[in-house]
Amino acid sequence: MNRIAILGSADFAERIINICATIDGMEIVGFFDGNRAKGEIISGYSVLGKDEDVEEYYHNNMFDSIFIGIGYSHFEVRDRLFRQFHRKIPMASIIHPTAIIHPTAQIGEGVMIAEGSIIGENCILEDDVTICPGVLFFFGYYIGSDLDGITEKI
Repeated sequence: MNRIAILGSADFAERIINICATIDGMEIVGFFDGNRAKGEIISGYSVLGKDEDVEEYYHNNMFDSIFIGIGYSHFEVRDRLFRQFHRKIPMASIIHPTAIIHPTAQIGEGVMIAEGSIIGENCILEDDVTICPGVLFFFGYYIGSDLDGITEKI
């Protein structure tokens, strides 16, 4: 069982909850959100604390990995959180069971791949990338994220 804490608790976090519900072996334990009160219940899950509480909860074995549930409209916050916790706390990758991933594809940390997406042979998805429903990446496609937004290379 992979116990996941979600950073953020708005619309994109709700999307993550819905996808995780379709994946055997994933359990959402709650949210970390600096804009919500600790103990507040959102979509049936509790706000565990704020960003500064994440490492303490991880070291106290409250969860196994995190996922950044903040949408790309707040890219600076996503990027800051990814950089803050990368290599300190495992980042979950969440892949909908209807997605098709070729065995030669490389999937980074903190990646979300939505339903019906197809990731073809030799494609590379770097860390902290979100793939929307029904997306098709052909042979050798590359997608990564950086401070300026999404970077695509073919």
